[in-house]
Amino acid sequence: MKKYIIDTNALISFVTDRNPDQQQKIAPLFESAARLKALISVIRMS
Repeated sequence: MKKYIIDTNALISFVTDRNPDQQQKIAPLFESAARLKALISVIRMS
């Protein structure tokens, strides 16, 4: 299983359409996690 660490900005962009470029890059990670092929950890960036 692949493991990814993303920051909260990527998560917010994914769910709110705030940054379409970032959303497009992160979408495959969420698709992999939904299929239990990846683990995503979220960190808060100051």
